[in-house]
Amino acid sequence: MARNGSGTYSLVSGNPVVTNTTISSTWANNTLSDIATALTQSLAKDGQTVPTANLPLGGFKFTGLGAGAGTGDSLRYDQLFSQGNPTDIASAANVDIGSLFTNFVNIAGTTTITSLGTNYNGPKMIKFTGILLLTYNATTLVLPTSANITTAVGDTCIAIPKSTSSGTADGWQIIAYQRANGLPLGGTFASAGANSDITSLSGLTTPLSVAQGGTGSALGVLNVPTRQTVISGPTDTGGFPTFLPATSASLVLATQNVSTGLNALVATASSGSNASGAVNLVGSSTANLTWPACTASNTNYLPVSISGGTFTTQTPVIIAPIYQWGGTPAVTNHQYTFNIQTMTMYLGDGTTANIVDHVIVGECVAGASTITSSIAYAYQRRYFSGWFAVTGSTSYAKSHNLGIIPSHYEVLLADDAVGTNARPPNPRGAAAAGFYTSATTRNSTTVVTEAAVGLTTSDGNAASGYYGMMMGSNW
Repeated sequence: MARNGSGTYSLVSGNPVVTNTTISSTWANNTLSDIATALTQSLAKDGQTVPTANLPLGGFKFTGLGAGAGTGDSLRYDQLFSQGNPTDIASAANVDIGSLFTNFVNIAGTTTITSLGTNYNGPKMIKFTGILLLTYNATTLVLPTSANITTAVGDTCIAIPKSTSSGTADGWQIIAYQRANGLPLGGTFASAGANSDITSLSGLTTPLSVAQGGTGSALGVLNVPTRQTVISGPTDTGGFPTFLPATSASLVLATQNVSTGLNALVATASSGSNASGAVNLVGSSTANLTWPACTASNTNYLPVSISGGTFTTQTPVIIAPIYQWGGTPAVTNHQYTFNIQTMTMYLGDGTTANIVDHVIVGECVAGASTITSSIAYAYQRRYFSGWFAVTGSTSYAKSHNLGIIPSHYEVLLADDAVGTNARPPNPRGAAAAGFYTSATTRNSTTVVTEAAVGLTTSDGNAASGYYGMMMGSNW
């Protein structure tokens, strides 16, 4: 009868035998056949037989199990919860990560990956040890942001098999991706450190409130030392601008000496005002700039436009800019007009005068085919001559290079070249003592001394001394 269905084996009828019973073939054959059947239904320890039905263990467990090493093998406890070192695999168009019997994978190399294979065994925790391209596919390789990803050394991700609505596996999906530098996948971000890598805030359309640390006004509402001018840049030992070369071998003029730090060229364009105050746009450049070709045989004025924290050279014009306190701006084509009271720059187009965020930073004289001279306008529209020796009844020409008739100036008399006892030359208006100016233009003026250059500290006439001239048109 072999086993009874509950696993209990009982000998067939006629057993057990009684002493002195004659052994018959019927008893022997029936008994031995029944035992053979029971043994056939048992599992051989050498693996010759296989189960023909599920084997309930009754709450017991397999012990001493060998580690699984292939598809269909049993997984040992320590294999599931102690993965060990990651498995390395080389990058290729098809990287079959599901064929690896580990959850941790290092992908090495730089070959573009278009598939993670068709053995859908996961999840897989992946680390990239090289720079390569993961190619997005809406079905077989779904990536975050639905776009290709260029990996960096040390980037990590988690990949899981994906399936159709009917449950058929058809690809892989990256459900998490972490950059080695800690930044997310999408967009451009500033590096660590105050203001690091921030080159433009032009994307801000809503101003920061005062409570947020802003001004509550639009981008560009900034405090600047002087409006509508070049603020700073490379200088010589006297503090005068050196961002324009003296000449050019062609009609194209480029800046010089512009670089980083104190040699960055910084300019500001005034754009009127609003409820929060003066509106100023500030732009800078750390590399030399080039203007379009100048007009031959003319004085050319050099404009730049300011936007988004940088400035761009504009086509030079041959009409001198107009600086006026107020009134209607000129509509003449290529005519710049700056209204001082409203602090707005206009550019005529032949029909109208349009408000522009432009600044004239200098001028040059063009010959038939070359630039023969240039003037870089004074930083912050201010000028100091330094202390220069003077005697009576003599003219002294000075180049202030403001690019505009000065709105104010002051001349002081000193006893030496370092400004000792600096004072007004003639505070009491003594006759024939002091100076006057003449021939003042946008870029120069002449100081003419009287018979005496001024008064001494004891109120006597001074036959000689040192003048220091300060001029400006800084609004």
